[in-house]
Amino acid sequence: MDTKIQRLDADEVRRRAAGRWDQILRSLAPELHDALDKPKKHFPCPVHGGKDGLRVFKNVAETGGVVCNTCGPKADGFATLRWLKGWTFPEALREVDAVLGGGPAVLVPVVTLPAKQVDRAARDQRNADLREYTKKLWAESAPIMDEKAEVLRRYLNGRGLAVTEDIYALRLHPSLPYVDEDGKFVARYPAMIARVAAPDNARITLHRTYLTEDGHKAPVESAKKVLPYPDDLTMHGAAIRVSRSAVVLGISEGIETALAVTELFDIPCWAAINATLLGGFEPPAETQWLMVFADKDVSQAGERAADTLWEKMLDRGIRFTVHYPPIDVPEGEKGVDWLDYKLACSAPGKP
Repeated sequence: MDTKIQRLDADEVRRRAAGRWDQILRSLAPELHDALDKPKKHFPCPVHGGKDGLRVFKNVAETGGVVCNTCGPKADGFATLRWLKGWTFPEALREVDAVLGGGPAVLVPVVTLPAKQVDRAARDQRNADLREYTKKLWAESAPIMDEKAEVLRRYLNGRGLAVTEDIYALRLHPSLPYVDEDGKFVARYPAMIARVAAPDNARITLHRTYLTEDGHKAPVESAKKVLPYPDDLTMHGAAIRVSRSAVVLGISEGIETALAVTELFDIPCWAAINATLLGGFEPPAETQWLMVFADKDVSQAGERAADTLWEKMLDRGIRFTVHYPPIDVPEGEKGVDWLDYKLACSAPGKP
């Protein structure tokens, strides 16, 4: 005779939660209240921080999904709660059922493996899939000087940047699928992909910039995205190593900013992707002078990130300097970076 126990029916809980996920998340995840109040706006990620990387899906009441530009999309409310709270699926299921007022339990066969072991196996498989997908995308892409990477060169030239064979962390993928904030496929675009490396130079994930065939940013809501990465890795200390490591090394936020710094000052410069990750950057062992080329923001996010990094470097014997673009933030703009300065210097009428 089959042994059976009473257990919550996940499909039944999911059915009862549909259309009520905004209420459920307000109850179980108060850190999402602001994002739920304004579903079209971006807010700081409650997991990794930052300024405006997170938003809820437009149909959050139906799905419970959210997306973070760094942590990746969470397709439904259960995924959102597991990510935020560190819960297993059964734990999330119980909490959601409790908020919904409970429902009828059903008789189901006993699972042979413990729930945590099953959950661990699913997590390990997801991590393996992400690693394989990252490896596949990189293998499908063309190096920057390859004839197949013309779109990438056209994009960088259009941003006022020179292209050299030293830029080895950037490649062009010919046709990358773009998925919107609701997790729906939109179209395929060529994309600049950049290798995001850990402090030991191991690959963590890829940064994507979706482009058009004529070398402009693709007409999508978020043209720049970080590919989701295995949860046994961390972005802390990571950077896009746009060029070689060096004794004197620059670090900035954006890829294009890093390239502009190298052109302006003839020093290798890496990209930390955003202000939060800039504050946690870990320079390579050979670096003796770290030069931070910070953005000048109205919000002062770049300044705060530079201060955080400086405090971390105090006890390491590394010379540390911070440099801001010597131009004013135009009225109505959020900030300026070193690429803006480079373009301003090369504008007609400028020396």
